[in-house]
Amino acid sequence: MAFITTLFTFGTMYSFGILLPIIINEFELTKFEAGLIIASNSIAYAIFAPIISYLADRKSEEKVIIIFLAITGIGTLLMGFSNNKWIICLSYAIMGAGLPAAWAPLISFLQKSFGRKIRGTVIGIMSSGDYIGYGLFSFILPLLVYNYGWRFCWYILGIFILIITIINKFVLKHEYEEYNNLIEPKVNYHKIFKIKNFWIIGISYMLMAFTITGPLNFIVTYANLEIGISYSSSAALSGIIAFNALIGTLILPLISDITGRKIMMIICNISLGLCVFAIPIVGSYLRMIIILSAIFGIFYGGFYPIYAASGSDYFPKNTTTVLGLWGTLHCIGLVIGSSIFGLITDITQSFHTSFYISALFGIIATILLIPLRKS
Repeated sequence: MAFITTLFTFGTMYSFGILLPIIINEFELTKFEAGLIIASNSIAYAIFAPIISYLADRKSEEKVIIIFLAITGIGTLLMGFSNNKWIICLSYAIMGAGLPAAWAPLISFLQKSFGRKIRGTVIGIMSSGDYIGYGLFSFILPLLVYNYGWRFCWYILGIFILIITIINKFVLKHEYEEYNNLIEPKVNYHKIFKIKNFWIIGISYMLMAFTITGPLNFIVTYANLEIGISYSSSAALSGIIAFNALIGTLILPLISDITGRKIMMIICNISLGLCVFAIPIVGSYLRMIIILSAIFGIFYGGFYPIYAASGSDYFPKNTTTVLGLWGTLHCIGLVIGSSIFGLITDITQSFHTSFYISALFGIIATILLIPLRKS
């Protein structure tokens, strides 16, 4: 059920990037305003991620997941009713407030069920729902847009999330009772903040948000509005990223179980950075954009589950809390990154400089991981 939950929740979050060219034309948005709407989701996620993680650590994971999944579903429905840019910004923020429940609490739940040697693999399987949803929606949503309009897409997605919430109410309650004696000890934030590895991984995770925000949120808009590719073909680039991410999320975490998280985090970071750097270089050569999107997708697929598994490796006693705190740092990066990405694009009248700057942060994030050591 964790797989289905991530499929619809995070698949829905990615849907904004797929529908962005239509929304930009509908509300006559600048790229900076589009970036701010994306940032609203990340801000809400950043605020609520540590709160949700703390509640999951100290209370019931099941109840936390159910309550905040419902909030995500409501926010998604409101997206379809938006009649101006401020309402759509607020609705996307409401969606983001509930999204953390579909990540850290579910990861914690699975980690209590499986041993350390296969944690990366298990988290990778759960995360695959994220990318399958992203990929499916990149092909389904353009069809729905042409036949029913972009608002209808949000109505359908919101209804499905609320249905999944109800199903989780019964499924997770039964499973959680077997592990409710494994609630983590009291969280010592001061101790966590004094550990160097927390900041090394956390800041690297934050900087990588700058790198990934371009292809994830703006690749469809870039291809459609700047290069001039048709909307359906541009949206298909998201599908290419997503389905290759599925490959990455199933294979790379498994490899990280063998090689260690640090090596695979470095490989993922530098590969993502190089792909983003190359996108503007190939210009309108569609075949190369497709290849770069595929490579980006593979390493993006491994990125989140490997970072998440490192939380269990380096902070086994407070995994959920640490993941929540890292999630906040990552969202700070997404907020600043998406806003700056849009602003620079407006100033330069092109996405090229924005892609180059995003790639630079990926290289810095990679260098930061070099001194990482297990204590």
